[in-house]
Amino acid sequence: MANLRDVSNLSYFNAKGKEHTAKINSVKDSHSHSAWKGNDGKVISFGPESLDGMKDYIKAATLTKSTTYYSFEQYENLTQAVSLNRYAVSAVNGLGKVLPYNVFTLNCTNMQSIAYWLSGIPNMGIHPYLLYGTSYLYQNGFRPDLYSHFLLNVK
Repeated sequence: MANLRDVSNLSYFNAKGKEHTAKINSVKDSHSHSAWKGNDGKVISFGPESLDGMKDYIKAATLTKSTTYYSFEQYENLTQAVSLNRYAVSAVNGLGKVLPYNVFTLNCTNMQSIAYWLSGIPNMGIHPYLLYGTSYLYQNGFRPDLYSHFLLNVK
């Protein structure tokens, strides 16, 4: 992971941007949302094509049409600066164009989590708040990859 992060820190590969996590109390549905917007305008914001079925869990589980730009700027967001590999951003957006949306399997948090892992940022992409929390810890110096030698060699 550290080697991936070192390579992605090169300015040629680097895409600076902000992670946006919608606060649940300001969103009309209970699912929240996670997105990343680069300074160059590239966006990772995978979501359903329409919000018609998002209030009902059974309909949300069976949605199939997706969009790679789900609107997130209308909500009050928690934000933090996160640099990603620009090729990881392109790869995830390409996947988002062919994969169907599903609130339980292929959702905004999972797609963003894939981009983070491809950029060398370990995270838990289960819920937008967990993704935000783990990337916040990583950005502020909690790096499990630096301590893995001590964690694996405890006697």
